Amino acid sequence: MLIGDSEAEGLVYPLNDYCIANNHKLVGCVKWYSATVFNFAKSDTIVKIVRKFNPTYVMVVVGLNEIYARDLKDREKAAKLLVKKLQGRPYCWIGPAN
Repeated sequence: MLIGDSEAEGLVYPLNDYCIANNHKLVGCVKWYSATVFNFAKSDTIVKIVRKFNPTYVMVVVGLNEIYARDLKDREKAAKLLVKKLQGRPYCWIGPAN
């Protein structure tokens, strides 16, 4: 599964091609335009999506809207909360294309 800000929209198609070529299945993509880690951490959206699609691996694309952020401690807390919402599934962060 792929979740993220608008960058996810650009990644979903080549990622899906990769999954097909390697016998994986991209079970879903959550694109939240202009999102930051706070949006994903503070809403119940991810919990609902994870329950619905039951992914075995989650790729998180969040960060481009945060490259000038100064409140890094708050964002770190939000990132940890987001990880909890993945309910123990393996995941990776795909950094912003800055």
